[in-house]
Amino acid sequence: MSKNFNRVKKSILSEMESARSHDGESWAHIMLTNSQRLTSVEDQKAFWFWIMDPTDETDIDLNFDEYTPKEDIPAIFNVPVEDDEKTQTIECHNEVSKNGLTTYIHMRCSEIN
Repeated sequence: MSKNFNRVKKSILSEMESARSHDGESWAHIMLTNSQRLTSVEDQKAFWFWIMDPTDETDIDLNFDEYTPKEDIPAIFNVPVEDDEKTQTIECHNEVSKNGLTTYIHMRCSEIN
């Protein structure tokens, strides 16, 4: 396991142990803020093996598939927006990027006059 994964794992365990109890929001916050530092595919795979078997007592068979966003995600598209007085058109742009096994689609929209 990489140095980076071990740091993230240590940070997660430290934050989990520092609180007396957790609800879904605190657990998710700890997991999401720390796991975003796992940018390599190897680190992300190690993370999921650790989550599925934290004591490393059983052999777990996990399959990982690469995901390539479908080509039918439009780069630019228009959306009509209606209010009481008029209809406007908003132009939206999709930016697709990958970080390890995570795919992000960032949409930016602006009004067309």
